[in-house]
Amino acid sequence: MSTVVPILSHDLTCSLIKWIRQRCTSIDFDPSAHDFQAAIALIAATDQYHQNKMIPLANNQNIFLNSGKGFTASEIPSLAQILVYRYLIRKIPVSPQLQRLSMTANFVPLPKENDDKNKNDENPEFDFAFDFNLDNNHEESNENDSKGEGISNQMALSYMTPHQADLAAMKFPDSGDEIFKNSFIHGVGQSFHFLIDRRIALLKASVNPPCGKTRQYEHIINSEIPKLVASKSQKEVREKFVKFQTDPTAFSLPESTDLMNPFFQHNFSVSPQHIGIVGAYDTTAAMGSSQLSMKMRQVIHQANKFFNALAATTQRQKLIKTALIQRNKDLEKEKNRAKRSQEKIRWDLLKQKDMVKYRETIKKMKDQRIQLILDQTDHYMKELSDKIRKTHSSTIASDEKSDDIYNFDLKLPEEITQPEHLNGTLKEYQVKGLQWLVSLYQSHLNGILADEMGLGKTIQTISLLAWLFEKVSDTGPHLVIAPLSTLSNWDNEFKHWFPQFKTIKYIGTKQERKELERKYVHKTTSINAILTSYQIVVLDKAVLSKINYSYIIIDEAHKLKNHEGKLSQTLTHHYTSKNRLLLTGTPLQNNPRELWSLLNFILPNIFNDHNKFDDWFTAPFAKAGEAAQLTQEEQWVVINQLHAVLRPFIFRRMKTEVANQLPDKKEETILCAMSAWQHSMYLTMDESSVMVMPDLKVVRMDNKTMQCRKICNHPYLFTNTYYINAMLIRSCGKFELLDRILPKFKATGHRVLIFSQMTELLDLLEDLLKYLGFTFLRLDGSTKEDTRMQLMEDFNAPNSEYFVFLLSTRAGGLGLNLQTADTVIIYDADWNPFADMQASSRVHRIGQQREVLILNLTTTDSVERKVLKVQNQKRTFEDMIIGAAMFNDESNIDDRKAVYQAVTAKNQSGGVSDVPNDEQINKIIARTPEELEKFEEMDIERDERYQYEWERAGHTGDYPRLVTYDELPEYLKMPASELIKDEELPDIRRSRSKNTLSMLDNITDQEFTRMIEEGNDPADHLDEISKLKQDCVKILKKARDILGNTFDVLPTPQELPSYYEIIKNPITFNQIKRKFKNGSYESVDALIEDLLLMARNAMRFNEQFTDLYRNAEKIKELCDEFSGNPIIQLPNEASALDDL
Repeated sequence: MSTVVPILSHDLTCSLIKWIRQRCTSIDFDPSAHDFQAAIALIAATDQYHQNKMIPLANNQNIFLNSGKGFTASEIPSLAQILVYRYLIRKIPVSPQLQRLSMTANFVPLPKENDDKNKNDENPEFDFAFDFNLDNNHEESNENDSKGEGISNQMALSYMTPHQADLAAMKFPDSGDEIFKNSFIHGVGQSFHFLIDRRIALLKASVNPPCGKTRQYEHIINSEIPKLVASKSQKEVREKFVKFQTDPTAFSLPESTDLMNPFFQHNFSVSPQHIGIVGAYDTTAAMGSSQLSMKMRQVIHQANKFFNALAATTQRQKLIKTALIQRNKDLEKEKNRAKRSQEKIRWDLLKQKDMVKYRETIKKMKDQRIQLILDQTDHYMKELSDKIRKTHSSTIASDEKSDDIYNFDLKLPEEITQPEHLNGTLKEYQVKGLQWLVSLYQSHLNGILADEMGLGKTIQTISLLAWLFEKVSDTGPHLVIAPLSTLSNWDNEFKHWFPQFKTIKYIGTKQERKELERKYVHKTTSINAILTSYQIVVLDKAVLSKINYSYIIIDEAHKLKNHEGKLSQTLTHHYTSKNRLLLTGTPLQNNPRELWSLLNFILPNIFNDHNKFDDWFTAPFAKAGEAAQLTQEEQWVVINQLHAVLRPFIFRRMKTEVANQLPDKKEETILCAMSAWQHSMYLTMDESSVMVMPDLKVVRMDNKTMQCRKICNHPYLFTNTYYINAMLIRSCGKFELLDRILPKFKATGHRVLIFSQMTELLDLLEDLLKYLGFTFLRLDGSTKEDTRMQLMEDFNAPNSEYFVFLLSTRAGGLGLNLQTADTVIIYDADWNPFADMQASSRVHRIGQQREVLILNLTTTDSVERKVLKVQNQKRTFEDMIIGAAMFNDESNIDDRKAVYQAVTAKNQSGGVSDVPNDEQINKIIARTPEELEKFEEMDIERDERYQYEWERAGHTGDYPRLVTYDELPEYLKMPASELIKDEELPDIRRSRSKNTLSMLDNITDQEFTRMIEEGNDPADHLDEISKLKQDCVKILKKARDILGNTFDVLPTPQELPSYYEIIKNPITFNQIKRKFKNGSYESVDALIEDLLLMARNAMRFNEQFTDLYRNAEKIKELCDEFSGNPIIQLPNEASALDDL
């Protein structure tokens, strides 16, 4: 009789199992309860359903018996159990193959102990011996059962001849088939139940007609089968009972419940033999149909009650969960409303500059973070304000009755007008700049004029010197220090604006400078100002430092950002002046230490501790992982108070603030796709740092970052020869973009500056412009000073024939006024964004009449995206510290807060997204609707022309703008790993700049990046770098000869705790050597400083007459011998230190 019951889903099965376990552990557990019995029956029925689903896997018996099919060891036991179960339920007839297999089963016959005559008898009459032992005291028997050996030891079944047994006992290799045979036939690793089932199946199979040899034992077999069935049922019941009584919670259900379908229920016809307990069929067959029907109805009824209760509980839990989630959302909204309300109150107090009430509010709200920041800030601010008031008590405007440490500013002088001797008319904002400069002079303070590039800092400085000349009869001499490229511009501006002022340019060869010294320097009464460069002021300090200057003026003062550098140290310790003035459009480029260096130079008595400045200043900008991120309000508290400190000493205006007549500036970043040529080279370089050559050799390259940037710029940078044709354009994404936009600029009357960091790339750009038929000029680091001025005049001349000006970023970014151009293309961005800003300022400055467009070209999915990210971070940092301060005399706290919030919002927004198409590019570069329309027409005409030329050359399909993969030569398609690698670096650079680029390639990425970021062009210092490398290696080798291995390792705190109490900055020779290998030293002086620190530590800790003390003295003498070298960035020189 069958009864239909529901098959459980996966979720309900898990819930039901959990409920059964809970019931088993309860105090009032009753295993005979109807609901418990119903749950067990449902689990058993579901398990049987999934077992029957697996039975068809064993339909083909040959998969077990065919020697050509192998199985893994993990597959055999499960397949064997399925097969045995199939024979148990007798669904499929037994095959002859399995019947023959059963005849070789390894059951060795055991004759009676007193009967030896049967040993050699081929057809003996065997007595049946079968021992059942279910007693609890037989532990040994149970242990054997658990090993799968108990059945063969406890019972001996005699149905085979000795010869057959010997054949069955042969050892076979452990293949998948043999593992199955050992598992299924011999019972290796099988459980007691499996062996019983297998025996029953074999016994039933042996009575079939093909197995006639066992017919004589049929009566024995027929009597054995019931005993086996009974033993299995008894043992199973006993084991479950003992296990359940010992530990009810350990009662586990079949693993096949994991196979249950979690999405819907099945109806499965369950008959008693399908319940899943072997022997249940024999037990339940005798039951009456009425009893079975009643039992099943009870099971189903209890199961339905259980499921209904479970569903109600689940629904109740969902409702509670939904209510809790909504409650949490409401609480969060309420909390945010209160937080915004409190924040608005605090912002209002900050606007009113009421720090007393602001602090009271913070204390009431118990905001410990802001309170801590305020305490730290107040401590530092109090120190600074005390120094300022003490040093310049008569010149700082403040309320003497007030203790407000943030309330001080310069006393402004009487109204200042333009000096009479000044030719030309100053603009209004330039007059205000003059007024601020005069206030500094009258307050006996020094300062930083930090107007944005292009607002006339040079003219404002000349107006200050003219005012001093007229009003206080201060005729100098003054010392103006500027980059060599801008000295001619300074000289021209003096001649134009203040011709009465006598100036000399102190530059040239050593002999030329000697002549200038003889004529003018020793006769300072005959000159008013000396114009010189950074290098000369260091080299000729013995001559120039003899003069007591009225003003030392430093243009592009960010060169002083390293206060330990040679320029800063020379000016601080060797030159004297009454006043100092710094001019820079970028007072902060990389980190707060740079700003502190400038402040330390102009106000050494006030800003004299960079460690405190760093600790306090960098708090709002600490990265995650270094310190907790500050909120916008917390950052604003620190920055706003910093601005209060800096305001008397820094004066800065932006073009958008003061130069209303200056045309707008539009800056865009355009992503350029790679050609297949570039992409192939880039992947190889990025993954393996190698370059594949046409002869199938692989060349290992140094400085992977530099090489990847060269690939982005153009793959022809790695070839000695090339053809100037369409492939010059199609092989590079940036050149293809220039081919699209330059003709449009030419057609609409615009003129273009193109900046690049690589002079070798300028060669390729020359070839491109020649191929396109455009006229151009070129200026780079090799251009002489006189030629620079002539090139600038030729380009700016009325009706100039030149359409494009090619410039290197470093050489052309300073000292040039090129307002006749209105478009700037930054071909490859600098790691330092301010270098690119200076380059673009050659166009966007006073005198520009047209809207300025600045395009930054960036190759997608390349290292240039990383450069762009670094640029944005540095710009944001500078905007927050300098830009948001609005260091002018008109802004208020509302203005500064608005700028600060705009900067942070810009920083959180994304950048460029994807490579633009023609339509998007036209919208970017068009200044007027008429230009946009014309550009669209030019696109159509260009595409038609290129398609015609493509087809005329014999090609089919659409014209590809970039080189495709199919067009690549075979050597670029082959993976570098399949080619022979050549570790020697051959000459693959072009002859025009072979030596320069070869030496640059040997500079590490870290050193190259740092040199570029700090304003040093590596190509300008190659000879000095080479010499300094040799000096450093020489110093370290001599130090090694002196020390041996004595200073290599520090003692541990456990070994020598007193050492760390006396020595605060321990360092070893191995640490110094490692820092040099990693390129951490910026100069020979920095290396010597660490060696001196090591020597001082040794002399302080050790006795005077010990060997360690004497070695330290020798190190000091060595350092004195090599001290005084100029500061130039050092590349990595690890190979030279291998023997140290």
